[in-house]
Amino acid sequence: MRIFDIKDDKVLFDEVAGTQFGRFKEIQPVVGNNKNRVLFAVDKGRFSGLVNLKPMEWDSRFFGRPLAKLEIFGVDNKTAGQQLIASVEERARSDGYRHLMARLEGPVYSVVWSLENNGYELVDMGITFILSKERWLFTHAAKPDYEHHIRTMEEKDLDNILSFGETLFRLSYFYRDPFFTTSEADLLHKEWIANLFFHLADVIWVCEVNGKAVGFVTCKIDPGTQIGTITLVGVHPDYTGQGIASEILRKSTQWFFEHGAKNVTVKTQSFNYPPINLYIKSGFLVSFSDITYCKTLR
Repeated sequence: MRIFDIKDDKVLFDEVAGTQFGRFKEIQPVVGNNKNRVLFAVDKGRFSGLVNLKPMEWDSRFFGRPLAKLEIFGVDNKTAGQQLIASVEERARSDGYRHLMARLEGPVYSVVWSLENNGYELVDMGITFILSKERWLFTHAAKPDYEHHIRTMEEKDLDNILSFGETLFRLSYFYRDPFFTTSEADLLHKEWIANLFFHLADVIWVCEVNGKAVGFVTCKIDPGTQIGTITLVGVHPDYTGQGIASEILRKSTQWFFEHGAKNVTVKTQSFNYPPINLYIKSGFLVSFSDITYCKTLR
Protein backbone atom coordinates (compact mmCIF):
# COMPACT_ATOMS: atom_id res chain seq x y z
CA MET A 1 0.00 0.00 0.00
CA ARG A 2 1.38 3.39 -1.03
CA ILE A 3 -0.05 6.88 -0.55
CA PHE A 4 0.40 9.50 -3.27
CA ASP A 5 -0.22 13.25 -3.49
CA ILE A 6 -2.25 14.01 -6.58
CA LYS A 7 -0.26 17.19 -7.27
CA ASP A 8 2.84 15.07 -7.74
CA ASP A 9 1.27 11.97 -9.28
CA LYS A 10 -1.70 13.11 -11.37
CA VAL A 11 -0.76 10.80 -14.27
CA LEU A 12 -0.81 7.75 -11.99
CA PHE A 13 -4.12 8.86 -10.50
CA ASP A 14 -5.75 9.23 -13.92
CA GLU A 15 -4.43 5.81 -14.88
CA VAL A 16 -5.63 3.83 -11.86
CA ALA A 17 -8.73 5.79 -10.82
CA GLY A 18 -9.91 6.53 -14.35
CA THR A 19 -10.21 2.85 -15.17
CA GLN A 20 -11.19 1.46 -11.74
CA PHE A 21 -13.28 4.06 -9.89
CA GLY A 22 -16.92 4.44 -10.96
CA ARG A 23 -17.21 7.97 -9.51
CA PHE A 24 -14.11 9.24 -11.36
CA LYS A 25 -15.97 12.07 -13.12
CA GLU A 26 -17.70 13.11 -9.91
CA ILE A 27 -14.41 13.82 -8.12
CA GLN A 28 -12.79 15.83 -10.92
CA PRO A 29 -13.87 19.20 -9.40
CA VAL A 30 -12.27 18.08 -6.11
CA VAL A 31 -9.05 17.12 -7.85
CA GLY A 32 -8.93 20.33 -9.87
CA ASN A 33 -9.30 22.73 -6.94
CA ASN A 34 -5.89 24.13 -6.01
CA LYS A 35 -7.05 24.97 -2.47
CA ASN A 36 -7.55 21.27 -1.74
CA ARG A 37 -4.90 18.75 -0.74
CA VAL A 38 -5.76 15.39 -2.28
CA LEU A 39 -4.12 12.05 -1.43
CA PHE A 40 -4.92 8.67 -2.95
CA ALA A 41 -3.96 5.10 -2.16
CA VAL A 42 -2.73 2.42 -4.55
CA ASP A 43 -2.32 -1.21 -3.49
CA LYS A 44 -0.61 -3.58 -5.95
CA GLY A 45 -1.64 -1.42 -8.88
CA ARG A 46 -5.21 -1.10 -7.66
CA PHE A 47 -6.90 2.20 -6.73
CA SER A 48 -7.85 1.93 -3.03
CA GLY A 49 -9.38 5.29 -2.18
CA LEU A 50 -8.97 9.04 -2.06
CA VAL A 51 -9.16 11.65 0.71
CA ASN A 52 -9.53 15.36 0.03
CA LEU A 53 -8.45 17.87 2.68
CA LYS A 54 -10.76 20.84 2.01
CA PRO A 55 -10.39 24.13 3.89
CA MET A 56 -13.54 25.36 5.66
CA GLU A 57 -12.91 29.01 4.91
CA TRP A 58 -16.03 30.64 6.36
CA ASP A 59 -15.92 28.53 9.53
CA SER A 60 -12.20 29.23 9.97
CA ARG A 61 -12.79 32.97 9.77
CA PHE A 62 -15.76 32.83 12.13
CA PHE A 63 -14.06 30.75 14.84
CA GLY A 64 -10.65 32.32 14.35
CA ARG A 65 -8.98 28.90 14.04
CA PRO A 66 -8.10 26.93 10.86
CA LEU A 67 -10.65 24.16 10.19
CA ALA A 68 -10.82 21.66 7.35
CA LYS A 69 -13.15 18.97 6.06
CA LEU A 70 -12.20 15.47 4.94
CA GLU A 71 -14.01 14.27 1.82
CA ILE A 72 -13.49 10.52 1.43
CA PHE A 73 -14.08 8.56 -1.78
CA GLY A 74 -13.70 4.95 -2.83
CA VAL A 75 -12.17 3.56 0.38
CA ASP A 76 -13.23 -0.09 0.51
CA ASN A 77 -10.97 -1.50 3.21
CA LYS A 78 -9.83 -0.42 6.65
CA THR A 79 -6.10 -0.58 5.93
CA ALA A 80 -6.34 1.88 3.04
CA GLY A 81 -8.65 4.11 5.05
CA GLN A 82 -6.39 4.25 8.08
CA GLN A 83 -3.27 5.00 6.06
CA LEU A 84 -4.99 7.65 3.94
CA ILE A 85 -6.51 9.40 6.93
CA ALA A 86 -3.24 9.30 8.89
CA SER A 87 -1.36 10.74 5.90
CA VAL A 88 -3.89 13.50 5.34
CA GLU A 89 -3.81 14.30 9.05
CA GLU A 90 -0.05 14.69 8.86
CA ARG A 91 -0.46 17.16 5.99
CA ALA A 92 -3.19 18.99 7.91
CA ARG A 93 -0.89 19.50 10.90
CA SER A 94 1.86 20.83 8.67
CA ASP A 95 -0.62 23.21 7.05
CA GLY A 96 -1.64 24.53 10.48
CA TYR A 97 -5.16 23.12 10.75
CA ARG A 98 -6.55 22.76 14.27
CA HIS A 99 -9.70 20.75 13.59
CA LEU A 100 -10.91 18.17 11.05
CA MET A 101 -14.44 17.09 10.22
CA ALA A 102 -15.75 14.22 8.06
CA ARG A 103 -19.39 13.66 7.09
CA LEU A 104 -20.29 10.27 5.67
CA GLU A 105 -23.36 9.00 3.84
CA GLY A 106 -24.47 5.39 3.46
CA PRO A 107 -23.06 2.15 4.89
CA VAL A 108 -19.36 3.06 4.57
CA TYR A 109 -18.19 0.85 7.41
CA SER A 110 -14.54 0.72 6.33
CA VAL A 111 -14.35 4.51 6.53
CA VAL A 112 -16.13 4.58 9.90
CA TRP A 113 -13.69 2.07 11.37
CA SER A 114 -10.75 3.94 9.84
CA LEU A 115 -11.83 7.24 11.37
CA GLU A 116 -12.48 5.71 14.78
CA ASN A 117 -9.13 3.91 14.78
CA ASN A 118 -7.46 7.24 14.02
CA GLY A 119 -9.11 8.93 17.02
CA TYR A 120 -12.09 10.63 15.42
CA GLU A 121 -15.24 10.96 17.54
CA LEU A 122 -18.86 10.65 16.45
CA VAL A 123 -20.59 14.01 16.99
CA ASP A 124 -23.74 13.92 14.86
CA MET A 125 -26.22 11.65 13.09
CA GLY A 126 -28.54 13.23 10.55
CA ILE A 127 -31.55 12.32 8.44
CA THR A 128 -32.48 14.18 5.27
CA PHE A 129 -36.10 14.09 4.16
CA ILE A 130 -37.48 14.81 0.71
CA LEU A 131 -40.89 15.86 -0.63
CA SER A 132 -41.58 15.69 -4.36
CA LYS A 133 -44.02 17.99 -6.12
CA GLU A 134 -46.09 14.97 -7.20
CA ARG A 135 -46.40 13.74 -3.63
CA TRP A 136 -47.19 17.24 -2.39
CA LEU A 137 -49.97 17.62 -4.97
CA PHE A 138 -51.39 14.25 -3.88
CA THR A 139 -51.25 14.94 -0.13
CA HIS A 140 -52.12 18.67 -0.26
CA ALA A 141 -54.78 18.74 -2.95
CA ALA A 142 -56.89 21.31 -1.10
CA LYS A 143 -55.41 24.69 -0.20
CA PRO A 144 -54.82 24.64 3.56
CA ASP A 145 -56.56 26.91 6.01
CA TYR A 146 -54.28 28.53 8.59
CA GLU A 147 -55.20 29.10 12.22
CA HIS A 148 -52.16 31.36 12.71
CA HIS A 149 -50.92 34.42 10.87
CA ILE A 150 -48.21 33.21 8.49
CA ARG A 151 -46.25 35.83 6.52
CA THR A 152 -42.80 36.52 5.11
CA MET A 153 -40.11 37.72 7.47
CA GLU A 154 -39.29 41.42 7.65
CA GLU A 155 -36.24 43.16 9.07
CA LYS A 156 -38.28 44.28 12.09
CA ASP A 157 -38.56 40.58 13.06
CA LEU A 158 -34.84 39.92 13.09
CA ASP A 159 -33.91 40.95 16.63
CA ASN A 160 -36.75 38.94 18.15
CA ILE A 161 -35.98 35.83 16.09
CA LEU A 162 -32.28 36.09 16.92
CA SER A 163 -33.08 36.40 20.63
CA PHE A 164 -34.70 32.96 20.78
CA GLY A 165 -33.26 31.37 17.62
CA GLU A 166 -29.61 31.32 18.65
CA THR A 167 -30.26 28.71 21.37
CA LEU A 168 -32.81 26.53 19.54
CA PHE A 169 -30.36 24.18 17.86
CA ARG A 170 -28.55 22.62 20.82
CA LEU A 171 -28.60 19.19 19.15
CA SER A 172 -26.22 20.49 16.47
CA TYR A 173 -22.76 18.91 16.37
CA PHE A 174 -21.21 22.24 17.34
CA TYR A 175 -22.55 21.59 20.86
CA ARG A 176 -21.24 18.00 20.90
CA ASP A 177 -17.71 18.71 19.72
CA PRO A 178 -15.49 19.93 22.61
CA PHE A 179 -13.47 22.02 20.14
CA PHE A 180 -16.29 24.61 20.21
CA THR A 181 -17.64 26.41 23.28
CA THR A 182 -21.38 26.75 23.87
CA SER A 183 -21.17 30.51 23.44
CA GLU A 184 -19.34 30.06 20.12
CA ALA A 185 -22.02 27.65 18.91
CA ASP A 186 -24.79 30.07 19.96
CA LEU A 187 -23.08 32.91 18.10
CA LEU A 188 -22.68 30.70 15.03
CA HIS A 189 -26.41 30.00 14.85
CA LYS A 190 -27.20 33.67 15.46
CA GLU A 191 -24.92 34.63 12.57
CA TRP A 192 -26.39 31.86 10.43
CA ILE A 193 -29.96 33.10 10.92
CA ALA A 194 -28.93 36.68 10.12
CA ASN A 195 -27.08 35.57 6.98
CA LEU A 196 -30.07 33.53 5.85
CA PHE A 197 -32.29 36.58 6.20
CA PHE A 198 -29.97 39.03 4.46
CA HIS A 199 -28.68 36.95 1.55
CA LEU A 200 -28.62 33.15 1.87
CA ALA A 201 -32.37 32.37 1.83
CA ASP A 202 -34.82 33.26 -0.91
CA VAL A 203 -37.55 33.81 1.65
CA ILE A 204 -38.19 33.13 5.34
CA TRP A 205 -41.74 32.42 6.47
CA VAL A 206 -42.71 33.35 10.02
CA CYS A 207 -45.67 32.89 12.31
CA GLU A 208 -46.80 36.07 14.04
CA VAL A 209 -48.53 35.98 17.44
CA ASN A 210 -49.48 39.19 19.25
CA GLY A 211 -47.36 41.24 16.90
CA LYS A 212 -44.20 39.14 17.27
CA ALA A 213 -42.64 36.47 15.06
CA VAL A 214 -42.49 33.30 17.17
CA GLY A 215 -41.54 30.72 14.55
CA PHE A 216 -39.69 30.60 11.23
CA VAL A 217 -38.77 28.39 8.26
CA THR A 218 -35.98 29.38 5.84
CA CYS A 219 -36.37 28.55 2.13
CA LYS A 220 -33.90 28.42 -0.76
CA ILE A 221 -34.29 27.07 -4.33
CA ASP A 222 -31.23 26.02 -6.31
CA PRO A 223 -31.91 27.43 -9.80
CA GLY A 224 -29.79 24.73 -11.45
CA THR A 225 -31.28 21.62 -9.87
CA GLN A 226 -34.66 23.14 -8.93
CA ILE A 227 -34.29 21.53 -5.51
CA GLY A 228 -35.66 23.50 -2.60
CA THR A 229 -33.89 23.39 0.75
CA ILE A 230 -35.25 24.17 4.19
CA THR A 231 -32.16 25.06 6.18
CA LEU A 232 -33.58 25.98 9.59
CA VAL A 233 -36.94 25.47 11.30
CA GLY A 234 -37.50 27.07 14.68
CA VAL A 235 -40.31 27.89 17.12
CA HIS A 236 -40.01 29.90 20.33
CA PRO A 237 -40.08 27.45 23.29
CA ASP A 238 -43.12 29.19 24.78
CA TYR A 239 -45.15 28.48 21.64
CA THR A 240 -44.37 24.84 20.88
CA GLY A 241 -47.19 22.30 20.72
CA GLN A 242 -49.60 24.76 19.08
CA GLY A 243 -49.24 23.60 15.48
CA ILE A 244 -47.09 26.58 14.51
CA ALA A 245 -44.23 24.60 12.95
CA SER A 246 -46.73 22.52 10.96
CA GLU A 247 -48.44 25.59 9.52
CA ILE A 248 -45.22 27.41 8.60
CA LEU A 249 -43.95 24.20 6.98
CA ARG A 250 -47.14 23.87 4.93
CA LYS A 251 -46.86 27.48 3.77
CA SER A 252 -43.19 26.97 2.92
CA THR A 253 -43.76 23.82 0.84
CA GLN A 254 -46.60 25.58 -0.97
CA TRP A 255 -44.23 28.48 -1.78
CA PHE A 256 -41.52 26.09 -3.03
CA PHE A 257 -43.73 24.29 -5.51
CA GLU A 258 -45.46 27.46 -6.68
CA HIS A 259 -42.00 28.86 -7.47
CA GLY A 260 -40.73 25.97 -9.57
CA ALA A 261 -39.14 23.53 -7.14
CA LYS A 262 -39.27 19.86 -8.15
CA ASN A 263 -38.36 18.56 -4.71
CA VAL A 264 -37.92 19.99 -1.22
CA THR A 265 -35.39 18.68 1.30
CA VAL A 266 -34.98 19.25 5.02
CA LYS A 267 -32.55 17.74 7.51
CA THR A 268 -32.58 17.08 11.25
CA GLN A 269 -30.72 14.92 13.74
CA SER A 270 -31.75 11.26 13.83
CA PHE A 271 -32.61 11.59 17.54
CA ASN A 272 -34.65 14.81 17.17
CA TYR A 273 -37.99 13.04 17.20
CA PRO A 274 -40.54 15.92 17.14
CA PRO A 275 -39.37 17.34 13.77
CA ILE A 276 -38.98 13.82 12.37
CA ASN A 277 -42.62 13.15 13.16
CA LEU A 278 -43.58 16.56 11.75
CA TYR A 279 -41.84 15.94 8.43
CA ILE A 280 -43.36 12.48 8.05
CA LYS A 281 -46.81 13.83 8.89
CA SER A 282 -46.29 16.57 6.30
CA GLY A 283 -45.65 14.03 3.55
CA PHE A 284 -41.84 13.96 3.51
CA LEU A 285 -40.01 10.68 2.97
CA VAL A 286 -36.57 9.66 4.21
CA SER A 287 -33.96 10.36 1.51
CA PHE A 288 -30.67 9.44 3.21
CA SER A 289 -28.79 9.52 6.50
CA ASP A 290 -25.34 10.77 7.41
CA ILE A 291 -22.92 10.69 10.32
CA THR A 292 -20.30 13.26 11.30
CA TYR A 293 -16.91 12.63 12.89
CA CYS A 294 -14.53 15.27 14.23
CA LYS A 295 -11.01 15.44 15.64
CA THR A 296 -9.03 18.24 17.28
CA LEU A 297 -5.39 18.35 16.22
CA ARG A 298 -3.09 19.04 19.17
